Amino acid sequence: MDFDDFRLQKIVKRRSSRPSEGSYAGMIRKTSTRLIAVVALGALVACSSSTAAPGSASSAADGGASGGRLYVAMMNNAEIVVLDETSRAIVEHIPVGKYPTALVQTPDYSKLYTTNFGDNTVSAIELATHKVQSISIDSAPAVAVTSADGHDVYVALGSKHIVAISTTSDTITSTLSVDDAPAAIAISPDGATLYVAAVSFSSGPAGPLANKIEAISAATGAVVHPPIGVGNGPGWMSISPDGSMVYTFNALSGDVTVVDTVAWSVTATVSLGSNSFPGLGAVSPDGRLVAVTDFGTADVTAIDARTNKVVWKTSSDGRPGALGFSADGTRGYFADSGHASLSVSPLTFFSGLFTN
Repeated sequence: MDFDDFRLQKIVKRRSSRPSEGSYAGMIRKTSTRLIAVVALGALVACSSSTAAPGSASSAADGGASGGRLYVAMMNNAEIVVLDETSRAIVEHIPVGKYPTALVQTPDYSKLYTTNFGDNTVSAIELATHKVQSISIDSAPAVAVTSADGHDVYVALGSKHIVAISTTSDTITSTLSVDDAPAAIAISPDGATLYVAAVSFSSGPAGPLANKIEAISAATGAVVHPPIGVGNGPGWMSISPDGSMVYTFNALSGDVTVVDTVAWSVTATVSLGSNSFPGLGAVSPDGRLVAVTDFGTADVTAIDARTNKVVWKTSSDGRPGALGFSADGTRGYFADSGHASLSVSPLTFFSGLFTN
């Protein structure tokens, strides 16, 4: 895969009447799909055309007659910007809650959910109409995952809880307790298990992060696997499509930990090199590639999931955050925060996202 040199900040700066400070993106050049992106913190995910059957991204590989849509959550603007993927023109602004930090979609591509860190809400957006419903939360929501059957969205909160939201009613249906505030979560393909990395806010909004993850029941919160040690500061995680491997992206040790979910053991630690400060990551739909953005070195690294070796890096214009793949794996997206973000340290920049 080759990264295109086109960057979304050109559109945002020139055409948006409400440009967001530090919200930019880059892309891998391949086929067109309907895409959903989040800038700065949350994962980039992709949908097929609304006319395609759920999961049949290949049927929308050319974007359809009307072209695809790119949805970008603008953290400092409290909105989602909708772009035409072919013309790369902004076609709509969708208001959501304050500081949208993560964005997920239902498997049938009918709805989006943003976690809004600034006002303790989750926004549910119907893709067909762009109607938005606000769901109140009793603590700051950070990250979210969607169950494989699409029935629930799990949202990690700063109050040492994870709430389940029904995608049918857009109401909270259950609350799970964890020992520490969850910094990152992933869900098994069968929807039965949540993998949780913890964070303590005792030293400020950026850390310290606990160096462990655990597995709990998505239904009851009961411990499935006890805490296991990983790298220093696992601020994000991703899971392989078959659920056999969990990857933690460890900001403070500059590496990626590979955990076998069946043996519940660490199988590899992949160093990203000196001055690395891993941000977010994603696994390609075929499970063969793990990509991670690096706040420290301002680049994106690709890891071969079969060998756990770094296979390539590509530079970013600013400190990159969110990253994801299209559903068919032929296109990927990453977000960066503009060239000015390079003038501050990675930890200072990351902390500032929560204190502006």
